[in-house]
Amino acid sequence: LADQFNELGRMDAIIHNAAVYADQQRFPTPERHPRTLAVNVLAPYLLTALVERPDRLIYLTSGMHLTGDASLHDIDWTARRWNGIQAYCDSKLFVTALAFAVARRWPQISSNAVDPGWVATRMGGPAAPDDLELGHLTQVWLATSDEPEATLSGACWYHRRRQTAADPDPRSARFCGASRPGAAGLRTGDEPAVPARRTPGHAVCALAEPAAAGRGGRARVGACLRFARRVTGAARASAERGRR
Repeated sequence: LADQFNELGRMDAIIHNAAVYADQQRFPTPERHPRTLAVNVLAPYLLTALVERPDRLIYLTSGMHLTGDASLHDIDWTARRWNGIQAYCDSKLFVTALAFAVARRWPQISSNAVDPGWVATRMGGPAAPDDLELGHLTQVWLATSDEPEATLSGACWYHRRRQTAADPDPRSARFCGASRPGAAGLRTGDEPAVPARRTPGHAVCALAEPAAAGRGGRARVGACLRFARRVTGAARASAERGRR
């Protein structure tokens, strides 16, 4: 897929939008990963690494990442009973951490996470309370606008508003070696994100599916960059195990 994508030429922006939600069972892929992990985390990780770098990267997260498990224990769900909701929460925490890791490692581009809210897509269901129109505007704005805020990198957004980082829970604090918002390089909503350098352009690609549904309300990012490095390391190891 990455090779086919690169044949089209370099994109100016890529929105990693594909997701599965609340699988009733593990649904292992041919590489033996649970489908939720493969689609929501490993796919954007591998495509980020293999596709020619755009100027802007946007990763769809969810308010449900707040209850994600930061331990990375049994990331493939082979030693515990399957829980589709928890697997989804974990995956959204991991992909949020990936967005921050990319922002730190590739300062020449912008990388952000977007919570679209709980909207009435096929995934969100007809009773979802959030505004369907607002569900996609933030990622389109980050992908195309030259407004100063849209050029920032390393932020989490909800309806075009930057979200404040929450205090990591005790496990995350020990995990990250940090005990306060902004520790280990994570920017909080009160700190300036970094404008990314970019060139003019037009092409935007969304990969692929309707916006992932999340709980309404303000998303508060509790992952720090050391956690992001561990997530990307775990994703790499999991992908390599699947190839063997």
